[in-house]
Amino acid sequence: YDQSRFFDEAFTRYFSTKGWGVEQFSILRPISEFMIQKILTQRYPDLQANQLSCHAAHEEEGRMRPCGRCEKCRRIVGMLSVMGGDPHRCGYTDEQIAYALKGLDPQRIKQLGADAAQLFYLLNQAGLVEAPRAKAHPEVMRLRFDQERSPVDVVPEDIRKALYDIVLPYTEGAVIRKEGKWVDLDD
Repeated sequence: YDQSRFFDEAFTRYFSTKGWGVEQFSILRPISEFMIQKILTQRYPDLQANQLSCHAAHEEEGRMRPCGRCEKCRRIVGMLSVMGGDPHRCGYTDEQIAYALKGLDPQRIKQLGADAAQLFYLLNQAGLVEAPRAKAHPEVMRLRFDQERSPVDVVPEDIRKALYDIVLPYTEGAVIRKEGKWVDLDD
């Protein structure tokens, strides 16, 4: 709930009752985890080198390091591996990378269904894991707008164009959910 637009709307209403001119929203809502990782890796490589997305990070030689064993580490290593990123840059060792790729199991990933399926499809295509039943979900590689979860107007109009001008070059376009299907979104 705390990562939903409904939470954002509830907090915006709360702020309004306090008389504060604050609107809570997430600029990430229409962007898949895969696309966030791609933008971080390709647009902000210096920041990505300091990325720590791990459920069991630890300190080593004055730097926080990923465990390389948790489900989140497996996803990060998998995503970086298929998008041409280097897991070493954010602290993974050769052993952790091998363990993470070996430990990727289509049954144990906690991402949304389409996101996990797209990751396994790309990993299978790259020969990094055995997932012959994984199907492509190209919508994961696009901005996804959905009236229920991420409406087009979820980002305030005054920053929308600037934000999407940054994000769109790293995606394969934008789609909107209509009648249960993803369709291309016209400009």
